[in-house]
Amino acid sequence: MDESGKNYGVRGNVQTDNRLQSLQGDENRLRIRLFVIVVLGLSSFMSSLIIYPTLPLYILGFGGTKLELGLILSISSITVVLMRIPLGILSDRVGGWNFLSLSLLGQSVSSFLYIAVPDTGWLYPLRAIQAVASAVFHPVLISITSGLVRREQRGRILSIYLTTPAASMMIGPAVNSFLVELGGYVATFVVAGFLSFGGFLVSVLARKARLFEQAHLHFPEAEKGSRSKSIVSLLKSLILSKRVATISVARASFSTTDGIFGATFAIFVVQSLSLPLYMVGLFFAVKGLANTLVRWPVGIFADRVGGKKPALVAFVATAIAFTILSEAGAIWLIAVTMVMIGLAWGTRAVTEWVLVANLPGGSTTIGTAYLSTMFDIGEAVGALLAGALMSSLPLSWIFKIAALIVAFGVVPLAMTRI
Repeated sequence: MDESGKNYGVRGNVQTDNRLQSLQGDENRLRIRLFVIVVLGLSSFMSSLIIYPTLPLYILGFGGTKLELGLILSISSITVVLMRIPLGILSDRVGGWNFLSLSLLGQSVSSFLYIAVPDTGWLYPLRAIQAVASAVFHPVLISITSGLVRREQRGRILSIYLTTPAASMMIGPAVNSFLVELGGYVATFVVAGFLSFGGFLVSVLARKARLFEQAHLHFPEAEKGSRSKSIVSLLKSLILSKRVATISVARASFSTTDGIFGATFAIFVVQSLSLPLYMVGLFFAVKGLANTLVRWPVGIFADRVGGKKPALVAFVATAIAFTILSEAGAIWLIAVTMVMIGLAWGTRAVTEWVLVANLPGGSTTIGTAYLSTMFDIGEAVGALLAGALMSSLPLSWIFKIAALIVAFGVVPLAMTRI
């Protein structure tokens, strides 16, 4: 081999080594970014879910009626519905990372404020403040996570991020069960406040380290073009899309059922079945464990077969679980329904967000904010409906109504090509 050939070989080896080092560097940066995203997700969702299981009983114990309970719980979702898209637009303009920090700080302050309220009247503005603080957190973090990798890898990446709310659904209620026995409702508010404040500190450190500044530079031009659409045209395309409408209706039906469940389950356990207060958190923890375990395998499965079929199974399973719950009295049977609902929730969450992220504009903050708003509308309707129905119907009938509502979500999913 002549001298030029040798030089060419050396240059080729150097270039190969440089490419390998670059790929390894990209993988390491991705792992670090995912770790930070998981920490932020846990701090926010854990904060909320340490409070969530026993909040209805806290409100009733404060002297609120069941109708007031529905109204207070729905305030949060109504506020989010009104504020999420405007805040989503603002976050796209000024930077989502700023909103993450403010969101976590607001969640921390509002958790501590629960300790100071003198009566139920103060819970209305407090729930609204808490809702504003958390309105954009999930859509912004979904957008950041989706943007870390190419389209064909989003199922796995999103399933990693979506494990954080799932794990919080397991760990948060378990912590709630311990705290209500140790220090009552106040202990849950204090721990929740410190958790979200810890997340705020992590977000500030990540911003100072400029960890996410170049997270989207590797996107192909088609995706860059999609992200550069004007907000008005993006919203218009989302609203007019048949596939987006299908997912929106399905999400609203599922979240309406969840709103009913959140308002009634603690009352069902403590007042109808006369079980101790800590059992509420334990049942929620069982649901969260099933939710957590299913997300990673479902993410891989959705990358292979698409999200539609697993989503259909999840909706049908949820309807069956609520039908069983309406007649359940034994602890083991309630636990079985919690496992079913948890598996269905985790499956639906991953498959829906895979479908959403792969829609035109679906992985942008405004796209995820729009579709998250559909979920919050259902949550608000469910809480209001539960409060109204508890005044005249037994909980067994309310659970049956919830089963019919979530079963309705199967229809648009089954009839639309996604």
